[in-house]
Amino acid sequence: MTSLGIVMFANGSWAAISVRQRELATWLSERWDVLFVDRFNYRRFPLRHRQCYRQLIVSFRSPRQIKPRLWHWMPPPLFSLGWRQRWVPLLNRAMLKHLLMRALRNIGMNEFILFCCGHTDEQFVGYMGEICALTDVTDEVTGFANTDPQLAAETERRLLKKVHIALATAPSLYESKRHLVRECYLVRNGVTPERFRPAMENRLPLPDDLQMIPTPRIGFVGVIAEWVDIKLLIKIASWRPRWSFVLVGPIKRSIALPDLPPNIYLLGPKPYDMVPAYLQGIDVAIIPFERTEFITRYVNPIKLYEYLAAGKPVVTTPMGDYDGLETFVHIAETPEAFASAIEVAMKETTPQFKEARWRAILDRSWQVRANQVDVILRTHLQRCHGLKL
Repeated sequence: MTSLGIVMFANGSWAAISVRQRELATWLSERWDVLFVDRFNYRRFPLRHRQCYRQLIVSFRSPRQIKPRLWHWMPPPLFSLGWRQRWVPLLNRAMLKHLLMRALRNIGMNEFILFCCGHTDEQFVGYMGEICALTDVTDEVTGFANTDPQLAAETERRLLKKVHIALATAPSLYESKRHLVRECYLVRNGVTPERFRPAMENRLPLPDDLQMIPTPRIGFVGVIAEWVDIKLLIKIASWRPRWSFVLVGPIKRSIALPDLPPNIYLLGPKPYDMVPAYLQGIDVAIIPFERTEFITRYVNPIKLYEYLAAGKPVVTTPMGDYDGLETFVHIAETPEAFASAIEVAMKETTPQFKEARWRAILDRSWQVRANQVDVILRTHLQRCHGLKL
């Protein structure tokens, strides 16, 4: 077992859908020992919550091995940064470092690279004993609802100043962050094509709740949040009452949905392993994002790759980055154009169309993206630390 590994502070849990971190961790574990650490649970008074007691007990256990060279660990609950007191990050660091070192000893990892996936991880960089640190910039942090833009931007700037490497998922993110960090690289999102091949070939059983919905089915798979243009969907659904609009995914708590027409179906969150089956059962896949600075400049959605891997025609509003896949996407700037594009896309369902879409994303797989990260890390360690791995 190697003594140098990767500790990934994820922005989600292993059990939930944190696709990018989970896929990168899985593929990086082909060459590195990787400890995947669930998203931190911040509470103002952690020990007042029964769930936090359980989480604290679990954090004392050895990490759970998922596969050779890949482990999963649940960290202890931490004090909320909302206190804005000096003792909060000090206490969080001390508690986390003590239990993290214990977990690393149990799996034989003596030295590690810290892989941060959220700007609030800034408080830990430089204090965990890591040999170097990198961060994964997947969004413009100032663009989220219920976020203090100034505080988020300041925290991210401190993080980028501390880490050695930043990865950016879209060209605009790369351009906006590269002057703030020592090394910055464009590493887009991806997909595991083989996972979606059965959906492309119609070899999966359709989920029961999807079978009950009339065709044609227009589908969206993902979090229903402030960046999804619900008004656009309502307008088109009212124009085309015989079309079924199927939304698969959790609804963000901050979203108050208006009354929906009867041909819009909310199926709720589903296990990630079921996503191919739901995609198989839809006729056209859509990305109805709001046209905002946050979306049109900085987004590189994972769902674009997943839709194409399932062989589906895609209709989208304008967004920041298509990764050279514009040929396989219908881009619509108005509701009228969006509805017309769906009608055109419904005719593009032959095996030839499906195969072309699937082949287009083969060189955009998570394995390819993880190989990029591997080369970046090894080059940095050799150049800056004299380590040849």
